[in-house]
Amino acid sequence: YQYSMKTTSLCFIMIASTLLMSVSAGNYPNEHGILVLNNENFASAVAEFENLFVIFYASWNQFSSNQVNEIPMWEKAIANEKFKVTFAKVDASKEKALAKAYDIYRYPTVKMFVSGNAVEYEGITYKEENVTAWIRNKAGTTARKAQSVAEISTLSAVDRKVVVVFFGNKKDSANFAIFNAVSKQFEPSDVEFLFTTKKEIKATYNVPEDAKAMIVKNFDDGKVFFNDEFTYENLKAFVNLHHYPTIKDFDDNLGRRIFNKGLPALVLLTESSGTDLEDMLRKAAPQLRGKIIVAICNTASNPNVGRRLLHMVGLKKEDLPAIRVVYPKPESQLRKYIPADDITAEGLVEFVEGIKSGKVRPYSPAEPAPETNDGVVKVVVKDTFKEIVMDPTKDVFLEFYAEGCHHCKKLAPIWEELANDLAGIPNLVIAKTNGELNFYEDIPVPGFPTLKFFPANDKENVMTYDGDRKKDKLLMWLKDKLTVEHDKSIFDGKKKDTQEL
Repeated sequence: YQYSMKTTSLCFIMIASTLLMSVSAGNYPNEHGILVLNNENFASAVAEFENLFVIFYASWNQFSSNQVNEIPMWEKAIANEKFKVTFAKVDASKEKALAKAYDIYRYPTVKMFVSGNAVEYEGITYKEENVTAWIRNKAGTTARKAQSVAEISTLSAVDRKVVVVFFGNKKDSANFAIFNAVSKQFEPSDVEFLFTTKKEIKATYNVPEDAKAMIVKNFDDGKVFFNDEFTYENLKAFVNLHHYPTIKDFDDNLGRRIFNKGLPALVLLTESSGTDLEDMLRKAAPQLRGKIIVAICNTASNPNVGRRLLHMVGLKKEDLPAIRVVYPKPESQLRKYIPADDITAEGLVEFVEGIKSGKVRPYSPAEPAPETNDGVVKVVVKDTFKEIVMDPTKDVFLEFYAEGCHHCKKLAPIWEELANDLAGIPNLVIAKTNGELNFYEDIPVPGFPTLKFFPANDKENVMTYDGDRKKDKLLMWLKDKLTVEHDKSIFDGKKKDTQEL
């Protein structure tokens, strides 16, 4: 089951030529008008530029490097806008402190820093109109004036949409600036941000005197008021807490949110409603609000999503109903937690709290090492990973696969051919590991298959292959990455053979 945690195709935007001139006048190195940022100058750029659009790429990843080169195609899209956007790039494969600080584990990753606050681009399509709309939403004024009670009522009646209302206006400069900044963290299709000073709106919704904002929605409690100190952090946390139902339907949209953002989720997988396990979950859910996403995936009514999620968490239909906690932390494999079959509502709350505190450890399967391992593709299991993959004398190209994965089955004969073709390089290992049956906690494996190259004598500089999985493309990529001594004519011959085919 693979949401877009894998590298996705991104298109990026370039500012007008006049703005490029002003950018180049600063104290930052630039290439073709695009700032080149690093660990030393990144913080000052975020502080200096109101709208800083940053592409994090890897110099060894050809796809992400290509996206940097495509920036000029977007210049016309925003050339006539009133707002200004400064564009920058970061080679995250070299600027590792920045990559760690901003959770950069896939290339490219795009973030907009609006008045210092980071917003990540999460679009599933990258057509010009989609990206341009996102830029306008983040760089412009998102919040707008509420016209009437009817408008709020109509907007909040949309399924799963919430309306956040600020009781003030633009004259309330400090609070309005906070309100508008928070609005940029959410998509307008999910959350609408309105402001008002109309007395009839406050009267209709029985707004308490101390309320500074409210959320109106068509689920759970219907409305909720914000009366904490009006800070960016407090308001953002308030909206995050209340803009989804206490128990959500697990669909593709929720799946993308969970896996793109690396959010922990507790999911009941079931083929029918009204089970004892669901009753227990509904008792526990209010106590879990704000701690973890709670969702129900009905595999009968949503078979496509259900099938992928079942595969991802390692369940079969006959295992249902069942509860699993998933934590797709980007720096590791998918973490899965399995509660006891007879767990109670109170026990489930304690189980989640144990996960958050680190007392409950993720499910950590490990296959036994094979009795023989003399095939051209070496088999790696958890217990042999250090011996084979981390051997400092060898370059290792490792495939993480899953048994039921269609793309993995398609890759299998190609991977075998690749290993045969390069068998003449003694210190190169082509290997594979079952990523479902072996858990590698510190290696990001967003989906299957995932291909990673571990260079000799530099095992911390792991590279992920994200290109076409045809043999000639794999050969071309590997040719440039090898660090061990080898006869370069091996690759030339294979390239010629591929062209003849």
